[in-house]
Amino acid sequence: MPLPLASSNSSPKGAIVPIGFVIANGSSNQITFNNIPQNYTDLQLVCSMRSTYAGTADYPKFYYNNDSQSGTSYSYTRIYGDGSGASSGRITNSPNWNTDLSPAANNGAYIFGSFKFDIMNYSNTTTYKGMIGRVAVNLGSSGYTFAYVGTRQSLSAITRIDYVMGLGNFAAGSTFALYGIRSYGQ
Repeated sequence: MPLPLASSNSSPKGAIVPIGFVIANGSSNQITFNNIPQNYTDLQLVCSMRSTYAGTADYPKFYYNNDSQSGTSYSYTRIYGDGSGASSGRITNSPNWNTDLSPAANNGAYIFGSFKFDIMNYSNTTTYKGMIGRVAVNLGSSGYTFAYVGTRQSLSAITRIDYVMGLGNFAAGSTFALYGIRSYGQ
């Protein structure tokens, strides 16, 4: 049974509230969510993307508050699987979250990767910011999955998120949705 949609003049209901949505047009290698409201407990970033890079894979990354890309405040552990093997690794003192792989131009026009990141306590100014991420990438003749858990070693509230493609631009049709997670009773 289909559920009725909220009317356009009502405020969003439920625990997950849309904050921002971007559809890439293929001409930029960066997507920015700026002036993020500070009235939620957590954030969720959900993306479907591919690169215009002429190779088979590109390497997108994201970071907070326009952090210096020579900084060292991000650390994370990742696990990886491709259907025939698995591995894990630890990255420390990084200037960003490197999300490893994104489909690129040689994979075909309709192949996009799925990316989802949960950012905990983003507005809290007394704790470091935790992140849990999940990525699924189809590269045509192969595929990969990644899972991440990490910390940004800063007490600053997150007011901006930048997502940057490594070698090409975000291909037209790539989507980026940012959600706020409400607390109980909010």
